[in-house]
Amino acid sequence: MNLLHEITDPTGMTRRQVAIVGAGLAGPLLACLLRQHGFEVIVFEKRADPRTHPAPEGRSLNLAIAERGLQALRLAGIEQDVLSYAVPVSGRMVHVEEKSSFHAYSSREGDVIWSVQRSQLNAHLLDVAEQKGVRFFFDIDLVAIDLQASRLTTQHGTTFIFDLIVGADGANSAVRDALTRVCDVDCECEILAHGYKELDISVEAARQALLNPKALHIWPRGGYMCMALPNHDGSFTATAFLPLKIQGQQLSSFAALNHRDVVRQFFNSEFNALSRLLCDLEANYMARPVGMMATLHVSRWHYNQTVLIGDAAHQMVPFHGQGMNCAFEDAVFLAQCLAAPSGDIGSALARYETQRKPDVEAIQAMALDNYEEMRARVSSHDYLLERELSAWLEKRYPQRFIPRYHMVTFTCLPYSIAHKRGNIQKDILKSAISGCQTFQQINLVDAERNVLDKLSELPL
Repeated sequence: MNLLHEITDPTGMTRRQVAIVGAGLAGPLLACLLRQHGFEVIVFEKRADPRTHPAPEGRSLNLAIAERGLQALRLAGIEQDVLSYAVPVSGRMVHVEEKSSFHAYSSREGDVIWSVQRSQLNAHLLDVAEQKGVRFFFDIDLVAIDLQASRLTTQHGTTFIFDLIVGADGANSAVRDALTRVCDVDCECEILAHGYKELDISVEAARQALLNPKALHIWPRGGYMCMALPNHDGSFTATAFLPLKIQGQQLSSFAALNHRDVVRQFFNSEFNALSRLLCDLEANYMARPVGMMATLHVSRWHYNQTVLIGDAAHQMVPFHGQGMNCAFEDAVFLAQCLAAPSGDIGSALARYETQRKPDVEAIQAMALDNYEEMRARVSSHDYLLERELSAWLEKRYPQRFIPRYHMVTFTCLPYSIAHKRGNIQKDILKSAISGCQTFQQINLVDAERNVLDKLSELPL
């Protein structure tokens, strides 16, 4: 039976009824946007309400809200509310041995990303969605997902029929599994050989160490690294990124660090300055799980009246800080497609998938590239020389030479454009510094000629 058939809007017209599966970040945000367009929305979540049953510690990375995410929050009317508890981050503080150097994210004034704790943002989005009239059902297992009839059946035997079903239920999506059973969907999951584990830096330790509270801190070590993002209370959430398996005789893997004694030994040896800051290192390390990271490629995102967004469609590694931002951009674009005057849901879903897939594939590739940069290149001589030349070219040609990080993070340009132009710019920089040890040795005339020949002006 259809339990929603009596819902109408003030004009007397029947509202289109949407089920969103997943109450993480993208699901509640999409629900808010759809409510603005007159949809009736119900969200199903298999977990308990995170506002009353917080998830165990150590299971998520801090989030970095960039311009794409801000745009989505802006459209939902909650940008300033979220920024009230977010921390502005203006660059990377790179720690090599006992030295540190600050690398600004942008040469343009006011460009910052915003560090926020996932649990706080998730609770806020749930509250706002409820205020907008979205209904949530927690602790609900969907025992049957019938995509032919757009029907969901819960473990209690209750059946719902919808005009649209949205799978916002993450990398292990039940909706995506249902999709693979009714149509030809290729799913390729590339599991990264590295994992992560969350650790803590207390307010007191951060203050004593004079950690810059407006920077992303990175301790690059070539094959692995640690990083830390600031929290609103002055503490930091630190994350160790290490290989999963043992490599030779080295301890630099999660498989080798299997006892509290070797944990402290490893951190003292490889991250000595950081090791002194980590709260209850041995206990937290042993108690918290190793997080897995992967890139998920799904050949088809929609079928009939069902569609996937966020990690359910395109999980990515976290090294460009764009997983949430990309999912929010999905939500914005999907809501716009569904609100188009045609009113044809099938056409809207096809348009959403066709236009979003090239951009998603681009950011997935760039996220993988950024891991190599963060753990290995940020302290290298070539990287620093390229960075100096990049700043010089950007200052001279601000609408032609726009660093890739800026395009991805501080604009809403399509990811595919940022990827393509970023590769051209990478080649220009690499060619220009070849054989050079100092900035003065670079042939700036040739570098400028390449910029003018290969990059058109791009209005921002």
